[in-house]
Amino acid sequence: MLSIFPLLNLNVFEKVDTGGKSKRGETLYINAKGIRASGYEDAKGFVVMASSEMSSAETQSLPRHISTLRKDLIEQGVVQVQGDQSRFAEDYVFSSPSTAAGVILARGANGREEWKTAECVTLKQLQTTTENNEDV
Repeated sequence: MLSIFPLLNLNVFEKVDTGGKSKRGETLYINAKGIRASGYEDAKGFVVMASSEMSSAETQSLPRHISTLRKDLIEQGVVQVQGDQSRFAEDYVFSSPSTAAGVILARGANGREEWKTAECVTLKQLQTTTENNEDV
C-alpha cells in the first residue's frame, strides 16, 4: 500500500533521511490516553521519533485514511506490536503533525494542539510565536 502513495502524488509519510543536515525543531510530546510519543518538525514534515508509543485501540470515529496508515506502518515494520503495546521501531516523517497525532492517538486529532513542549506550549503557540518574530 505504501508504494502506491507516490504514484498518486501523496507523500503522506516517508522514512527519515538521516544523511543530510536538516533544520530540526524543538522536541514535542503527546501524553494522552496512557500514550507517550515524541517528535519534531523538520524540512520534510513532522518526524515521530523511535520508541514513541501508538494507541492499539482505534476509535469508531477514526478517519479511514488514518486507519489505513496505521495498518501500513505495522505491516512495514515501522511500528511493532507486542501484546497490547505498539511502538515506533524507527523515526518516521509524516506530512503533517495532525496526521502523526491521529496515527498515534487512533482518532482524528489537531496536531497543532496535541503536540506540546515539555513546558506544555502547543505547536500552534510555537508557530505563532515564530511567525510573529519573523514579522519584526
